[in-house]
Amino acid sequence: TSDGDFFFRVGDGGFGQGGGGYEGNTKMEVGKWHRVAFAVDMAATPPVVTKYLDGQKHADQLAPNNLLDGVRRSLDPASAALFGDGDDGELHPVYVNSVQIRSGKLSDAELAALGAATASGIPVVLPKSNVAGQWDFNNGTLAATVGKDLEYLDGADGLGKANTTFGTTTSYGIPDIGGKPASVVHLPGRINPSGPDVENRASGLLMRHGIPANGGGSRVNQYTLIADVYWESGPGFASFLNVDGANTSDGDFFFRVADGGFGQGGGGYEGNTKMEIEKWHRVAFAVDMAATPPVVTKFLDGQKHADQTAPNNLLDGVRRSLDPASAALFGDGDDGELHPVYVNSVQIRAGKLSDAELASLGAATAEGIPLFLTVAAPPSLSVGTDSSGNVVITYTGTLQSAVTVGGTYSDVQGASSPYTITKANLAGAQYFRATE
Repeated sequence: TSDGDFFFRVGDGGFGQGGGGYEGNTKMEVGKWHRVAFAVDMAATPPVVTKYLDGQKHADQLAPNNLLDGVRRSLDPASAALFGDGDDGELHPVYVNSVQIRSGKLSDAELAALGAATASGIPVVLPKSNVAGQWDFNNGTLAATVGKDLEYLDGADGLGKANTTFGTTTSYGIPDIGGKPASVVHLPGRINPSGPDVENRASGLLMRHGIPANGGGSRVNQYTLIADVYWESGPGFASFLNVDGANTSDGDFFFRVADGGFGQGGGGYEGNTKMEIEKWHRVAFAVDMAATPPVVTKFLDGQKHADQTAPNNLLDGVRRSLDPASAALFGDGDDGELHPVYVNSVQIRAGKLSDAELASLGAATAEGIPLFLTVAAPPSLSVGTDSSGNVVITYTGTLQSAVTVGGTYSDVQGASSPYTITKANLAGAQYFRATE
């Protein structure tokens, strides 16, 4: 009998409710199939409705009418009216393929995983992800795929915005990624090569990562930062990250152009791979300052660069642990160690990815960094006996055998787990292993 509570505003493609409650980064259209999601948490601080369209984040709607037990957001415990409006008939004819309601608020990563509408309907089971923030620059803005939108370090009308541009690999005339065109943002490096540091501090992007303090400290001690980048030519050092969003101090992870190393501090750049200018790379810094010893594991294009255990690795240390509020992507605040760079995708995760997960990231792709990682379990093998004294081998992978421990192993034909060797066939030594 009352007014509806979530609407589609046909005039501009917005969706939500209330003054300022429709605006966002996407546009819903008539005459087109869409998958739309409203993820509501009126118990959050502040209360929020997160809205997604076709796997793209529209907005975090914080106002108006967001209240615990509020009659515009919280459901009646008994029932609700789908596509209903009871006061003035703000309704449209509509075709509906699938509707789903869940208890609890889905995470941004889960909402992104929903993707666009499909004939098979809305998936019931969604993969889990620890991605706290991702930015893919697909619509020529700083809009988030997951988490909060990026911001310019010196505000919406400053030098940072004036010197940052958006386009594609094609429009910029740079190499595609894996043979495919990609949307990118171009950051200027030093805004004024001979100017004051206050100007160069505007170069980079403010990241409100949303990860709470962890690892037993008051800062974010366990996280993984991943970026797909293409550095332009230039000497010296190029910053990936300043762990403090104020960006007045020295950066904390760098690319050392002279030898292709990356990290920070004396002995903190060396490793097994080499980053190059004018080439697309996927680089990852997986940080755990609560480990013994504290470590930053670095990967380049799916290959391990190094476990950096020194220097400056400390729990809550200001060179590795993130400020809980924000950090500066590609920022350096003391002496402008910056390079112009094209960026296709940036992702930050709560917690440190394992080496296997980091390796599974592989090289940069036009589609951006994956939200969900699939890592095959390593082969395993165990040996026991059953009640009849037969040997039972339980394994994953492929079972191989040899007559000596260092001998030539070959696949056991027709084997499946569990594999049984009867007592009658236990003649002499036999050796087994499981392989991928």
